[in-house]
Amino acid sequence: MSLSVLFLCLTLPPSLTGLLLSLTKPDGSIDTPMLVQHISLLEQAVASLRTTTSDLTSELDATKKNLTATQSELQITKSDLQTTKTELQMSKASHNNTPVARNIAFHVSAPNSATSGVPLVYQSILYNAGSAYNITSGKFTAPVSGTYMFWTQLDMNQQRSWMYVKIMQSGYNTAVSVGLAQTGSDVYESDATAIVVNHVEKGEQVWVEPNASKDIDSNDGTFFGGVLVSVNSN
Repeated sequence: MSLSVLFLCLTLPPSLTGLLLSLTKPDGSIDTPMLVQHISLLEQAVASLRTTTSDLTSELDATKKNLTATQSELQITKSDLQTTKTELQMSKASHNNTPVARNIAFHVSAPNSATSGVPLVYQSILYNAGSAYNITSGKFTAPVSGTYMFWTQLDMNQQRSWMYVKIMQSGYNTAVSVGLAQTGSDVYESDATAIVVNHVEKGEQVWVEPNASKDIDSNDGTFFGGVLVSVNSN
């Protein structure tokens, strides 16, 4: 018994060894009942430590699971933020294109004269959103690439005559649309009209020109107009 107690004293931590060494009788022998009681207390303490360790291990596992769940939520949040960013960029691009699509249009009238093969220059600007029509050259210059619609009417008032009015577009060797005005011996006035829907690249020009020099009415009955229908996103 004395050897067992001595071995226990040697293997225990110093703080506990001192406790056991004090459990001796005056004659120097071990107080066995007291030692058994202390060993029981130590066993209870060890059991309590094991329970505490088990609880800590469970809490650590729960914390790891929570961290994993939080990481997954962060990944989802990051993905949602990226989606929102993309949607905002698309919305911004759409918003930036909206004014362009709505604000390119013009309507002009009252040209000074009609000369064969020369663009008609209209002096009365009724509408010129985007300022793409040039009152000096009589030509419309596309500020953006897209699908456009153009129209024109020419009021000829020369008896026994005829004249074509043509909508011209740069890059084409011929007119993109043609209208005919024709008068007879008893018809003194005739209108030539033309309309076209076509793709126009940014920087291309569109204008109206007659194929002959004739008398025309320089009023609102002779006009030229156009509007951007849709923007080319390419």
